[in-house]
Amino acid sequence: LQSGNQNPETYFFLSKTKAAFGDLEGAIAAARRAVEIEPRNAACRAQLGDLLLIQARYRMPHAALAKPDFQAALDADPKNTEALAGLAKILFLEGDRDNASKTAARIASPEKATLARLDLLEPANDKPALTALHTEAAARFPDSFEVQW
Repeated sequence: LQSGNQNPETYFFLSKTKAAFGDLEGAIAAARRAVEIEPRNAACRAQLGDLLLIQARYRMPHAALAKPDFQAALDADPKNTEALAGLAKILFLEGDRDNASKTAARIASPEKATLARLDLLEPANDKPALTALHTEAAARFPDSFEVQW
């Protein structure tokens, strides 16, 4: 990148690319740069929150570091799917299952809402419920790479 680049989308996509190639630290640095340039960009805040959650490996209290980014993303765009899903995960990890479920229910896309519900069940280690929901999701969204994965 050229020095002085002030386009947050450039850093957002750089972050996505670095994450895809396994460079988590580079992805976080690029996402932070995007947020520095445009703090109210919901997609950039959600991306940074997702990366921080991955870095924390969904363990508290480290996962809570991502919460302000998800909340800032929702302040900028209350319907941001990634931010809603990320915030739901953190609320669940904090033990606030009721608000986690309510937050996940705000996701407009049926496929994304199902993925968020799967994410909430996984740390609970509720294998029967997880298997049932995954089977239902696979039948309901057969073309979804994320569901089939």
